[in-house]
Amino acid sequence: MADPKIIVATESTIICRGVRAVLDKSWRFDYRECDDLRRLKRLVQSIDASAIIVASTLFEDDLQILQFADYLENESNRFISQVKLSDPEDVLAETLASMLDPGQLSTKDSDNQDLSVREKSILREIALGKTSRQIADELFISAHTVVTHRKNINRKLNIKTTSGLTVYAILNNIITVDAIEKNQ
Repeated sequence: MADPKIIVATESTIICRGVRAVLDKSWRFDYRECDDLRRLKRLVQSIDASAIIVASTLFEDDLQILQFADYLENESNRFISQVKLSDPEDVLAETLASMLDPGQLSTKDSDNQDLSVREKSILREIALGKTSRQIADELFISAHTVVTHRKNINRKLNIKTTSGLTVYAILNNIITVDAIEKNQ
């Protein structure tokens, strides 16, 4: 059976990829991303998506959201779920799971494990934009140890970019957006 097609639409590429990384931890999907309403409409017309997750920031007002939801229902018998992209990982996953038939979900066999306390503290520092050397100096460990932890974090989460790790940290309440903004 083919993996379900999911469209994730938000103005922020970083958030879009972060949501994808979070959801990709558990299930197999064929993802499509877009960053504006025009592209979203084209995607909806070109592929048979099983679920569409849209950030409310793509719309000018609630009326435009309702009009787009009506468009989806009339044109394709599909529906839209509006979630806060700051929702925790389990809320996003639960929303997506509720949008799909249970038979469409195929779980991923992976070595995703919970992050250790040390890995979470290093992830927090990465999200703050610190280098491996800065993290090592702050935590009184070697830079090599930090690099090893980073590799383990990347492997466990299957996220390879700093921006993706930052989004993951925000979505999983390891760090807040306020903490990041204060650090800049």
